[in-house]
Amino acid sequence: MLTLLKRVQSLWSGPTERYSKTDPRTTTTDHEYFEFYARQVVPMVQGPRVLDLGCGEGWLDLEIAKRPDVNLIVAVDRELVHKVRHWKIMRICADVLSHQIIGVYVSGRSKEEVERYDTIVATEFIEHITETDLDALCAKIKPHLRGYFVGCTPERTKPTTNPFHLREYTLGELLAKFSEHFGHVQVWARPWRDSSILFFKAR
Repeated sequence: MLTLLKRVQSLWSGPTERYSKTDPRTTTTDHEYFEFYARQVVPMVQGPRVLDLGCGEGWLDLEIAKRPDVNLIVAVDRELVHKVRHWKIMRICADVLSHQIIGVYVSGRSKEEVERYDTIVATEFIEHITETDLDALCAKIKPHLRGYFVGCTPERTKPTTNPFHLREYTLGELLAKFSEHFGHVQVWARPWRDSSILFFKAR
């Protein structure tokens, strides 16, 4: 049986702007955008076990690792571009992940405990998958979620011109979508330069 992370990887197999050298958010010379959303997301994270879907270079994981209540961050991406190192961070290339890898790392715990997370994070991720795949993602992570699913995504204020974004949402659309899957949902917008970012917290 495929694990949660293996199944999530199957939803996200296309190209991504995370590896585009022309995208200022993926260059380490300008941290303004990262610092903007990290200030919102990191305080929502609760430990001790965190799963980060689409971790990219791993800078958010490094900030999460500073929290004293967090002792394990499973940082997953389909390409190992993770640039940071920390003893709390376990970096995983999703297409080679197995249940046994996590089981060895937290040996002595039951299967149910190993596959549950206190927080699942997805920053700048859901816009890269279709709405149908977001439905599937929510259904698949929900049984593994002990706390909150948190993250952020660009707010759609006009038709997107970004070729890497398969589906952007308005605040109302994202609230409605998550309400189909979770009993408690919060979605709010924060302005960023000439656009805005949606932040979410659901369980």
